[in-house]
Amino acid sequence: MSVPKVQDNWRISYMNDHINAIMNAVDDGCDIRGYFAWSTMDLYSWKNGVEKRYGLVAVDFDHHLERRPKASYDWFKTVADSNGDAIKRQAY
Repeated sequence: MSVPKVQDNWRISYMNDHINAIMNAVDDGCDIRGYFAWSTMDLYSWKNGVEKRYGLVAVDFDHHLERRPKASYDWFKTVADSNGDAIKRQAY
């Protein structure tokens, strides 16, 4: 049985907006060398009562630490493979 992919569209939107802002800053002459996702794998956020998970890959802590790429994983791979051309650009 296939497990459905974690749909984390809020994360995709958040990351797109931030990368877009970085790209706008580069267009304005800022020297920015890269962007890094907070974590590739899920990790507990103690600040948020261990409810929020920030990784691009879901880790099932209750079932032998099984790992499944989230929708944001596929999106981030597309962005990286396109050298940022997949970002939905918006001027600020």
